Amino acid sequence: MKRISYEEFSERLKHGEKIFNDLIFEDMDLNKFNLSNLDFSSSNFINVDFSNVDFTNSILEDCLLDDCNMENAIFVNSNLKKASMRRVNLQYANIKGAKLYAAVLEGANLENMIFDEKTEYFSLYCPEKGAFIAYKKGLNNRIIKLLIPGDAKRVSSTRNCCRCDKVKVLEIKNFDGTSFYEEAWSTVAEDFCYKLGEWVYAGNFNEDRWYDSTGGIHFWMTEEEAQKY
Repeated sequence: MKRISYEEFSERLKHGEKIFNDLIFEDMDLNKFNLSNLDFSSSNFINVDFSNVDFTNSILEDCLLDDCNMENAIFVNSNLKKASMRRVNLQYANIKGAKLYAAVLEGANLENMIFDEKTEYFSLYCPEKGAFIAYKKGLNNRIIKLLIPGDAKRVSSTRNCCRCDKVKVLEIKNFDGTSFYEEAWSTVAEDFCYKLGEWVYAGNFNEDRWYDSTGGIHFWMTEEEAQKY
């Protein structure tokens, strides 16, 4: 990756350049810059101040943005897929219509963010309240049908995988539904078995929704999603 200076970046912006892929931006104050309609795919930003920056319609897919300041930034209709934003300050940021699939928001300050129904993968992927049916995959391609009860704690980050603290095993079958089983072993916890008709509890459930690979019973909303895991 090539490192770009503040002066070079500013000059290229003045000449109307739109593509800034695979670059390293470091120690820059870009407060109030208009960076809309630009492509920053796969670039790294280190100690960059993006407060009050306009990223409307811009692409920040696969970008490294850890620890940057993005307070009051505008991400309307921007692409933040798979962007790493650990510990980023996103207070009052506007993410209406933004794409956040697989974005990493661990430890980020998300207070007073502005989003809408078009913001992808920011709201919970599973129902916030009430009981519902979900699925997970066990060893040997067994599909486990689960009841998530109404009083279960449930979270999701920015993917279609969700987590909860308790489930009841309703059914265990193979992918095409031609064979049914009494038990299925976990694909992650090698010594854990899901047994038909029994309740399963996650004593290590992590209530911080923005941590994806952490404690809890992982599940998917459809059989198809579970099969692809």
